[in-house]
Amino acid sequence: MTAPGPGPTGVPAIGPVPVLARRSVLLRITAVVCLLALAVVVRNAGGLSGGAEESGVPPIPGAAVVVPGVLRGAAPSDHELAQLHSSFDVGAVVALGGASVEERAVARDLDVRVLELDIDADANPSPQQVLEVVGFVRDTTATTGRSVYLHDATGSGPALIVSAAMLQILDDPAAAGTVLDRLPPADRAALQPKHVTAVEALVAVTERGASPDNPYSPLEEVAR
Repeated sequence: MTAPGPGPTGVPAIGPVPVLARRSVLLRITAVVCLLALAVVVRNAGGLSGGAEESGVPPIPGAAVVVPGVLRGAAPSDHELAQLHSSFDVGAVVALGGASVEERAVARDLDVRVLELDIDADANPSPQQVLEVVGFVRDTTATTGRSVYLHDATGSGPALIVSAAMLQILDDPAAAGTVLDRLPPADRAALQPKHVTAVEALVAVTERGASPDNPYSPLEEVAR
């Protein structure tokens, strides 16, 4: 007995093969793969770093702009310090409480200057320490035209917040009276009463000049 052959129209005896259906499935799979690939490209191009660079704030915990040319935040990792250097034009770092061995090594490789200040997380900077920071910042931004990254360990330490406020006062004396109001609520809440007193003492120096009982009176000349 011979197997049945194709009919007169050339259609196999087992029925028509769904060629069009298979092509449709392949086209749909290809379209889905292309859409996924496009989504990955868009995310990598604009979602991960583009937004941070456009906003002028690095993607680091506690990151914020203090004044033009000065950023602050948490202690950067090796990769973050390299990104600060390449994407945010950071040419100098102020490390409140000290820098790690890794940070020093990466900064040296990138030719990034580092100023380390020995200050506890809950202490007020001394007038001399503020003078060092201000001189360091002004020298970096004016001489090299690069930015400065100011940090403590976490990016939310009171010492960092107070130092950032001091820089705002010293670089923008006209707005000194509102410096506490300009701090984000979370930063303002982190200030202890003694930190608020220190900021108010600096405000007094910039607005009214030196006075015998003001510990920051030595900053009068650089604040004007």
